Amino acid sequence: MDNQWWIKRVRYAVFAAFGLGCDDGRERTVDPDQTDMAADGGALDLAGLDMTLELDQALPSACRDPQPVVDAVGAPTGFVRCADGAINRAAAVACPGPPAGSTCDPEALPEGARLNCEVDADCADRPHGRCIGNLGSPGLEQGCFCSYGCQTDADCRDEQACVCLGQGSVCVTARCATDAECGSGECGLSAYDDGCGVERSLACRTAEDACRLDVDCDDGILACVNWRGAFNCESPGVCGRPIRGDGVALTAPASGRGDWASAPAFAAAGLAAHERRALAAHWARLAALEHASVASFARFTLQLMALGAPPDLVAAAQQAGLDEVVHARLCYGVAGQLAGEPVGPGPLSLAGVDLAVDPVTVLREVIVEACVGETLGAAEAFHLADRAADPALAAVWRQIADDELRHAALGWRTLRWLLGHFSGLVQHVPAALAAAEAEHLHLPDGGLHLPAFGLLGGAATRRLRTQVIRGVVHAAVDAGRVG
Repeated sequence: MDNQWWIKRVRYAVFAAFGLGCDDGRERTVDPDQTDMAADGGALDLAGLDMTLELDQALPSACRDPQPVVDAVGAPTGFVRCADGAINRAAAVACPGPPAGSTCDPEALPEGARLNCEVDADCADRPHGRCIGNLGSPGLEQGCFCSYGCQTDADCRDEQACVCLGQGSVCVTARCATDAECGSGECGLSAYDDGCGVERSLACRTAEDACRLDVDCDDGILACVNWRGAFNCESPGVCGRPIRGDGVALTAPASGRGDWASAPAFAAAGLAAHERRALAAHWARLAALEHASVASFARFTLQLMALGAPPDLVAAAQQAGLDEVVHARLCYGVAGQLAGEPVGPGPLSLAGVDLAVDPVTVLREVIVEACVGETLGAAEAFHLADRAADPALAAVWRQIADDELRHAALGWRTLRWLLGHFSGLVQHVPAALAAAEAEHLHLPDGGLHLPAFGLLGGAATRRLRTQVIRGVVHAAVDAGRVG
């Protein structure tokens, strides 16, 4: 199934909680539906552009049978489409300068909409600025925003290039400008929907690339994406919010009690005995993490109160703890059905738990456990809901996903409040993000991979988490200009 709907949902929720609109800090038009070069069905669909084989001179490219790509009025874009469908930038050509989109009409905006500009003259930070209005494109904040086009690469920032679209142009991240700059003879275009529109970049194709097109990627991988200079298949167990004692995540031991089990019956036909045992242990582990999250949110509530947090954050933390009771009962119920006997929690030891209330420690914990951990948890739950073998299991994952997304949003709202309320905290953000990334991406490649029953293998989990960290967490931090 298509993952993009839930990746967008996670991104929208995070950006909104962090006080951002999806277009914040981005080099793109406000209404991407009018101009996108999007990844679709394994081939790049250059909306608004067309192909022609009748240009007087073919553009050089090292790929097989390169054909020029022209825009809607027949003007060259500098791109070629290879025989396999991959898109390369063979030449830098002049583009129409202004970006596409509807002109801002401040009087048409609803109350509370953001008004970053009113007329094009207000958008003078770079050439070819326009004040473009958004009255309700999905996922984008309503308001009037500056959007900047380009005519040549010189109009863009360093390490960017000017890409011609069907209507207008946009600056994109570029590790190469044309095929001639690459040893392979191919300066490839990566285009994928990151949740707020289409994100594009240019980079040299190499023999080490894992893919050229989306169809080269395994099932469940979102797209063939250029990231950190290489083309790889990238895609955005579910983690609860841990409670730690002496730096170690604490969980209750399993117990043969049934009062914590509450999950709908589901079919588990076709599983081998060893798979069923592994799944029962996996769900019991998830249940123990969700059970421990109840204590974690109780601790977080006390931290918020000690720091003088506003009532909405305190109330949301209390509600999140109640959500985790539900999650734990659902997971214990699934574990018990797979094990064929009741599974529940024993006593939870709190040895070594430290109620740290200094702002720096709370900031670090919020970033690691909430902004990153619970954002990943929501994304993974949505991912598994789409792949569940039984509708009852899908319903379990959807409930967890919806709640974890609210918990992630609480984390980002808390981060925004901490940064605005305590001076000097921003300098600690990069280290906390690095620690979070190291913790959540440190996974072995092996293990059973049974996504239909809620178990992702290590490699699949890492790929999914990498996608979400890059496309949601890093994007929010970059757009918020913190770290």
